Amino acid sequence: MILKVARLGHPAIRTPALAVDPAMITSPEFQRLLDDMVDTMREYNGVGLAAPQVHLSLQIAVLEVSHHPRYPDMPEVPLTYLINPQVSVMDSATMDDWEGCLSIPEMRGLVPRYKQLRVSALGRQGQQLDLVASDFHARVIQHETDHLKGEVYLDRMANLHSLSHLAEWQRFVYEPAQKRRPAAGTSDSD
Repeated sequence: MILKVARLGHPAIRTPALAVDPAMITSPEFQRLLDDMVDTMREYNGVGLAAPQVHLSLQIAVLEVSHHPRYPDMPEVPLTYLINPQVSVMDSATMDDWEGCLSIPEMRGLVPRYKQLRVSALGRQGQQLDLVASDFHARVIQHETDHLKGEVYLDRMANLHSLSHLAEWQRFVYEPAQKRRPAAGTSDSD
């Protein structure tokens, strides 16, 4: 079932989520919720979705990047369920890149994120997960776990001057950048 996505301004977006009781995870209702979150993420072409975005104050995030139309050049991230995630930074270097959010539709902004992190969480069946994520994968995890703390990407932006409406971002930022990219088989270096 496709769930209704809360937008910025709804209290669910700014309320820190509560930890999930591990005994709940294998229940049919909880498993259905996980399926519904994945269906909702895919329906709206997201690469991640946190429970507060669907009006639930629970520490749950789902993420997946696979042949994604918005991110065709990004490495694949398998479908991942993060329940009660704990994130620790492994590389304090940051990278700026563009982000959008299903709860802040039609907008993009340049956001600094840590390059590499470790995540400890419970998985879909309540099993312990421990993974290291880098680059775009780390960005998606940070974006979703921010939602669990009642934060959004706007809170991370160093400068709001890059905040753009999606149509204008595509026209003036994304498409010009694509035209500047070297063609396949060519290189910028000598």
